[in-house]
Amino acid sequence: MSPLNQMLDSFEHRKVLVLGDIMLDRYLSGKVSRISPEAPVPVLNYEGKRSCLGGAANVALNLRGLGAEVYLAGLVGKDEEGEMIHAILDEKSIDASCVVTGDRMTTSKTRVMSADQHLLRVDRENIHPLDDHEHATLMDAIGDLLQRKAIELVIFQDYNKGVLTKDSIESLIGLFIRAGIKICVDPKFENFYAYTAVDIFKPNLLELRTSLPFSVEPTLESLRRAAQYLRDKLNCKIIMITLSDEGIYINAEQEDHLLPVARRSIIDVCGAGDTVISMASLAYLSGFGLREVAYWSSFAGTLTCQYPGVVPITSALLKAEDH
Repeated sequence: MSPLNQMLDSFEHRKVLVLGDIMLDRYLSGKVSRISPEAPVPVLNYEGKRSCLGGAANVALNLRGLGAEVYLAGLVGKDEEGEMIHAILDEKSIDASCVVTGDRMTTSKTRVMSADQHLLRVDRENIHPLDDHEHATLMDAIGDLLQRKAIELVIFQDYNKGVLTKDSIESLIGLFIRAGIKICVDPKFENFYAYTAVDIFKPNLLELRTSLPFSVEPTLESLRRAAQYLRDKLNCKIIMITLSDEGIYINAEQEDHLLPVARRSIIDVCGAGDTVISMASLAYLSGFGLREVAYWSSFAGTLTCQYPGVVPITSALLKAEDH
């Protein structure tokens, strides 16, 4: 059995909870053949539209594509977008018992595309924190899930859209640690230092540079300094830093690796970070070594960048590309 098949077999039926900001990604596509006479903008001849899971829901979709048993927690609105998310989750066999319906609108991103060219993105969202009722309902749903299912790992997927706050992060981490559940985090800027004592903390280079009090370059020495600073502040086990076309850096207390990215044709980087955290979390949960975690995460993330739009990873896609 190949190393990849061995890894994918170990992912089957692992119970993973994804917690964070749920979104709907919409794509409006067509062809551009002229500039508008009304303003210096392209005219798109409409051909079609499609909708797919985004944000934390896309991470859930990546995990499901890798064979895990996936539970999603977050919030959607009482609107068409929320109904569509529930329909897709049901179709993909992702448990939505912890997806709360609130009074705010569902976060959605509409991308206007001409062939593989990204012309415009329209965001529809509220980003204020959940109100007390929404927060209590979400916490109750998560508590009930932990009573019913033996969740092995939770991924915090934070896009700073209001589902996760410093107070809720602290209480949730405490809950998961007491339950013996491993914790992986894909942070954003606002709650960057709220995620203490987790297993994997995975910022990208921009988030790192914005949040650290010194400059960070994609070199081994600079990344080691940044990782040590984060470990001192957060007391986390593994630091994983995605470096875009410079690769991935992974650091544990006694071991680190800087792996270059595989040279492939990059069309669209949207959703690559979701794929990386999904692959890294399952590989870590299944007991694979630090270098293997970084290598396969980079391999999977780069693979999804060869397609336009947000494309989730699947076991079949990985097997087709593993030569």
